[in-house]
Amino acid sequence: MSMHENPDTNAAPHAGMAGDTSIELGTKIVSSDGEHVGKVDSLVLDYNTREVQSIICRSGVLLTTDRIIPIGMVDKRDADGNLLLNISAAEVKKQQEFVEREFRTMSPDEVGPMPVTWATGTGQTPYYFYPATDSLGYRDDTPFFSNAPLAPPDVEVESNLPENATRLDSGSDVVGSDGKKLGTVEKVTYTKDGDITSFIVKAGFLFHHDIDIPSEWISSVSDDGVPLTVAADQAEATKGDA
Repeated sequence: MSMHENPDTNAAPHAGMAGDTSIELGTKIVSSDGEHVGKVDSLVLDYNTREVQSIICRSGVLLTTDRIIPIGMVDKRDADGNLLLNISAAEVKKQQEFVEREFRTMSPDEVGPMPVTWATGTGQTPYYFYPATDSLGYRDDTPFFSNAPLAPPDVEVESNLPENATRLDSGSDVVGSDGKKLGTVEKVTYTKDGDITSFIVKAGFLFHHDIDIPSEWISSVSDDGVPLTVAADQAEATKGDA
């Protein structure tokens, strides 16, 4: 069954077919020349087709670097469970870095009262400055710490992934059709063409064993998580084999 077709909610769960590839989030990644180049931070899927397009390889500990590795560069898993690539460590460093930023756009009410000035001769858009401060850079008539707003501001996320891309990471929630959370994504199994066949949900507070979710039960995949077409209790009746 294609991922675009209406799913059969009574379909029996199944693990990946022989020859399919399973990727566990956090798995060590090894280059074709045997170097440890990072770990699997997340998977990038096409929002419309739900096909795995690439993996995000995270390297470093304190100062980390994320790189986008096309799924065609993933070879297989070795006997130790590491994910093997078909490119060298030097080629890995040439792959595009993944960049994601969070920002908040100011509301008209916030921008309105603020004075405006231009940097002389730049020809650029206006810079906005808050009212004058004292010598330390803070207003004399306001406390150093202010109360948090009653309603948190809307935060937008911008990345250099394609517009139709979405990410699955270890924090992606899996929720039944009844609104109950089953847990978070731990492992994804896909075909050589990138089609997801199943994924393993890590045991959480509600359920105490891993759950094997077939692709037929996936309603959609987005940055907000993975909603299912079946209730949590039906999904919980299966057990993962990872």
